[in-house]
Amino acid sequence: MSLAPCRGRLRESCVMLRAAWESAGSTWLDSQHEYLGEKFLRPLEQALRNAENAIDQMDEILRQVHRDCG
Repeated sequence: MSLAPCRGRLRESCVMLRAAWESAGSTWLDSQHEYLGEKFLRPLEQALRNAENAIDQMDEILRQVHRDCG
């Protein structure tokens, strides 16, 4: 069992969100767009990095359990 596919889907979703946000920014260039990006998108991206780290750690633990318990 590997958590890599879940991590990949999470990353892909974030990349798609960032692309959509940047696309919207090409026509929506006001202070509200910047505010929402700072208030919500940047913290979400940081949370994603934290989640990816946690998934990597859990994946390693699962591999170790699988090796130890066969």
